[in-house]
Amino acid sequence: MAYISFQHKDTITNPLRRAIMAGGSGGDYVHCEIVLNEMGFVVCSSWYPQGVEIRAWENKKNPGKWANYDIGSADAELFEFFTSKSGTRYTLGGLVLNMMLNAQEISKRSFCSQICYEAMRSVGHYDLPQVVATSLSPQNLKNIIDSHNFKQIQ
Repeated sequence: MAYISFQHKDTITNPLRRAIMAGGSGGDYVHCEIVLNEMGFVVCSSWYPQGVEIRAWENKKNPGKWANYDIGSADAELFEFFTSKSGTRYTLGGLVLNMMLNAQEISKRSFCSQICYEAMRSVGHYDLPQVVATSLSPQNLKNIIDSHNFKQIQ
């Protein structure tokens, strides 16, 4: 079983960074990632400054402040998607332009909510709405997940 996990702003200890990330995301959730249990608990997302990565799952800081949703047994397909995108650079500029200024950046770079949304759409098992992925914040993606009745897990 795979799940998508959303990081709450309260896991960020630096108050200025927390405020900036929450403001940019437009809500309480500031990061997201997909965890693939069937692939040995690997985490797939795009991180600053590395970009799209697949890495070993580690204990999360303040695990009670993460919202996790079951996205079914699509681990192999999601792994294949992230493998094909691995190394794609992170776009801090796109993050600022797209989420904070609602602009359209055309870039081969990506950020966490964009790549997680694109991964879930590529699998085809999920009835997610068609949106502009480059303007989708972690909070926006969580709102979509909430509205589509994915089961929240601990």
